[in-house]
Amino acid sequence: MAENNVHKPWSELNDVTVLAALRSNGDSEYWNTCCEFVRFLVEKHFFKLQPQLKEEIVQDILLLVHKNVATFRGQSQFTTWLVSITRNRAIDVLRQLKNTKLLEFTTDELPNIDEGASACSFAAAPK
Repeated sequence: MAENNVHKPWSELNDVTVLAALRSNGDSEYWNTCCEFVRFLVEKHFFKLQPQLKEEIVQDILLLVHKNVATFRGQSQFTTWLVSITRNRAIDVLRQLKNTKLLEFTTDELPNIDEGASACSFAAAPK
């Protein structure tokens, strides 16, 4: 029962007048509610991430929502649309982070190679 009260403020995002306010006014008070909802989703589903990365993901999602709120067609609830955007964008950011980490390395991690020695040495294969 208490959990219903936690989500109650976010259900107002599905109201037609709230959606109209979000579309027409970039400074609408409902953007704070939208931000809280996105933060909650990121925290709930990506809790193992560092706080700075979670905040970057939230900001990235909010920019994306702000740019594309006019394209929302109303085929679902607005909060459902936000959940989809949050999930997909967070996964994209995590994919980019993973690919970046795979490409990053320092020269300390490279093996030491004598200039006179061959870079590759293979043992002779038994006959």
